[in-house]
Amino acid sequence: MTIITYIALAAVLGFILFIVALSVYRRSLAKVDIVIESNTDLSGGVIKGYVEINSKVLLTCERISVALRCLDSADRGGSNPYCEIYRDEQQLSGPVILSAKSTKRFLFSLNIPAKINSIGLSVNAPEAFNKSMEFTKKIALRRRASNIRWDIVTDIKTTKMDLFKSRRIDIDLLP
Repeated sequence: MTIITYIALAAVLGFILFIVALSVYRRSLAKVDIVIESNTDLSGGVIKGYVEINSKVLLTCERISVALRCLDSADRGGSNPYCEIYRDEQQLSGPVILSAKSTKRFLFSLNIPAKINSIGLSVNAPEAFNKSMEFTKKIALRRRASNIRWDIVTDIKTTKMDLFKSRRIDIDLLP
């Protein structure tokens, strides 16, 4: 290898390190937290909480939203193993300016659905089902539920960067 090759490799490596450092720096300009005030696992309930943004610099937010989503990973291959089967999204704020070194809270209230319809999640048994079959049905549904994942996610669109935060929660909609 010649000196020019080494210089070119060093320049490419330096550029990549610069991009990574810039990305880390941009993410450290603001801290986002999702705080749940009352968490329930009852179907048809409500999750209340707030999104807290601690900005370290002046941020101009175009949109702030939060969503309760349910992801299903049953027997999926390919590049995206999860499929979104439920989403309850709420816009918390339109355009807003957050001053440097400030903290702002945005309250939310998300509804937990009474039932999710997905392959294998909704089973209607005949009325003549005996007790042993009912127990077997519950075991099968519990195993199927291990492929279900619930998250509360927030998406903050700003002029400088987009911020995204996710928090996994446990919701049990099975009998």
